[in-house]
Amino acid sequence: MKKNIKKIIPIITLIIMLVPGFFGVYAQTPPPNNPTPYTVLTTLPGIGTQTTLTSYLPAAFNLAIGIAVALAFVMITFGGVTYATSDAITGKAKGREYIEDALWGLLLVIGSYVILNTLNPQILNFSLRFDRPTVPVSSVTLIAGTPLDPAARADDASVRATLVGIGINHPPCLAGETQGCTNVNGLPAGAVTGLLTLKKACNGCTIMITGGTEGGHATHGPGKQIVDLRPENALNYYIWGDGNTPPDGTTRTKNLPNGQSIKFVYETAGGNVRGTSTGAHWHTVISN
Repeated sequence: MKKNIKKIIPIITLIIMLVPGFFGVYAQTPPPNNPTPYTVLTTLPGIGTQTTLTSYLPAAFNLAIGIAVALAFVMITFGGVTYATSDAITGKAKGREYIEDALWGLLLVIGSYVILNTLNPQILNFSLRFDRPTVPVSSVTLIAGTPLDPAARADDASVRATLVGIGINHPPCLAGETQGCTNVNGLPAGAVTGLLTLKKACNGCTIMITGGTEGGHATHGPGKQIVDLRPENALNYYIWGDGNTPPDGTTRTKNLPNGQSIKFVYETAGGNVRGTSTGAHWHTVISN
């Protein structure tokens, strides 16, 4: 009897230690708002063929408790019958041992439940829904755009004509526009030369300007040698040696054959330090 108890107690203790850890780890991963029902191979009492983890775990736990209690009473009954119908001393001792083992097992099952409920009552509630944290949204301050006057429109057209082989994703901005349009008026000659040299140096690259001198940028504008370039495999490989999408904030400086240098910073949507980036691009600063 004592040997059996010595074997059972470590097993129950291990279960008591592991069960809270299991539910603690599982609780760290919020379930989806609308969990997809899972079709079980074998149904449990109280649930159908389709269920979720939230309903399946309580059913399995309650079933295990019920089976343990039922087996304990079966063994108590069996031990009582053995004790009552046996005339031999060994038979009565065997029946008494059955009863004692069953009572110990029943005590351990009930004790496990009580201990778990004492340590943390939420462990036995099987509530797997958790409120998602509220993520504050940072405010973004954009610089207002200015419409192009006739002189600016003429300059924009001239720069576009000079950038042979280099694409610009949108037409010039109309009055008040800062999105869905791209200006290149006021782009310094050094920037134009640098872009044309980049096109030649990066043989086979598609150079597409996605941000120029239009409003809405924190660092761009007329007179500044700064543009945004669309990332593509060949250009990515030229800049950082890998055609795949680089991590946000990847920075490289390339020296051009004509002596100019270009600093590239990869930015994702909202990924720069000011949170003003509206899409993935290479932030390109051209130096003479």
